[in-house]
Amino acid sequence: MAAKRGASEAEIAEIYRCRYTSFLRLGYALLGGSDQARDAVQETFATALRARASFRRDGSLDGWLWQTMLNICRLEQRRLAHYTDSEPAEMASNGHATEWPELRAAIATLPEQERHVVFLHYYAALTQDEAAEVLGVRPGTVAAALNHARAKLRSALGTEVTR
Repeated sequence: MAAKRGASEAEIAEIYRCRYTSFLRLGYALLGGSDQARDAVQETFATALRARASFRRDGSLDGWLWQTMLNICRLEQRRLAHYTDSEPAEMASNGHATEWPELRAAIATLPEQERHVVFLHYYAALTQDEAAEVLGVRPGTVAAALNHARAKLRSALGTEVTR
């Protein structure tokens, strides 16, 4: 008997209801604006609904949606960089740039994988295992990237960065 493929509208809608604010926080952190974040979340779930039959169930639906969200944010960062002549890394935000601009600047200097690990862990509240699934890497890689990012942020900010 073949394994079940695809995701139902109800499964996707349930994640949307339960995790909307987490997806919104990640979008805001990556894109730096509430309008862009809302658009990215809406595009993520619209894309998931259109492509739900292609979900292979070799990982979690939640992970598939987070990966879709990251891809949409990457595309938007590139689009914004093209129109603003900014580097995508400079677009990355801590979601509170006016409250702690030093943190925004420090996060922007991190390599992309470390930035994504920080955003998935702190802003989306994913575990290291969940972040590993989203990024398609091993949990140890996420742990190492998170430790490197924390060390760089501590050095840049002169403060402890923990969870």
